[in-house]
This record gives sequence, structure tokens and C-alpha cells, in this order.
Amino acid sequence: MIYPQWMNKILKCLETGQSLMYNDGVYIRADEKKYQVINEILSIVYPESLAGQDADLNRMYNLLAPLYDWSERFLGRVLTGVDMVEGRKEIISHLNLSRGMRLLEISPGPGVFQRLLCDRITNEGELIVLDWQRSQAKKAA
Repeated sequence: MIYPQWMNKILKCLETGQSLMYNDGVYIRADEKKYQVINEILSIVYPESLAGQDADLNRMYNLLAPLYDWSERFLGRVLTGVDMVEGRKEIISHLNLSRGMRLLEISPGPGVFQRLLCDRITNEGELIVLDWQRSQAKKAA
């Protein structure tokens, strides 16, 4: 099983809201629609084929994904004067995180918070990340 049991208990199909069951490398809906796990990344994007502005944004995010962290740090400093790394530490300090917690991070981008989150929950905890953009999820993995 790719994801921990607690994640499997809360995982739902975006289209129908039905629970997804893990079986032999895929997640399956009650009507037997299958969702693939590719390179340890589950794809439950709905609709499966993007069109119009959604497709355009998807292409843009695919192009920008490799530069996300660098551009955020550089542009954040230039445009706002904020040190993004220190800003992330400040944000994390306001969360009531402790050793052994289970975390679900939604839309993590390329995983800019993951190291900080993992430092707080330690290796006793579990962190799962979900992002609609495969290229971002791949960087975060």
C-alpha cells in the first residue's frame, strides 16, 4: 500500500464523493472506476481531460514547477522584502505541531514547507501531500 491506512480511510473520489479502496496498486471506486498510482503519486484529478483555461493553467504550472521555489524566494524578497524561508518558519511556529502527528498538506507546490513540517512531527509522524498538479506533487515527493 502506497499511503498509510489513515489516509485510505479519508480518501474520496472528487467526482462522486465515494470512498476509494486500495487494491493491487490502484484505487478503485464502488462502480469499479480505477485511479492509477504512477511513481508513487495517486492521480484523482477530475475532470480527467482539462480544457480551456484549466488546460492553459495546467500547462503554465508544468512549465513553472521547476522554478517555483527559486522564483518565490527571489521575487518574494525583491517585491515584498520578505525572506520566504524565514517567513515559512514563522508560519510553522504558529501551528500546534508535535512529535508523531499525522499531517495532510493540500496544495504543497514543490514541497517548500515539508522539511519544516517533518522537523516538527519527527520521523514518528506521517506527512501526506496532495496537489492537483502532477509536476508539483512529483517535486514534493
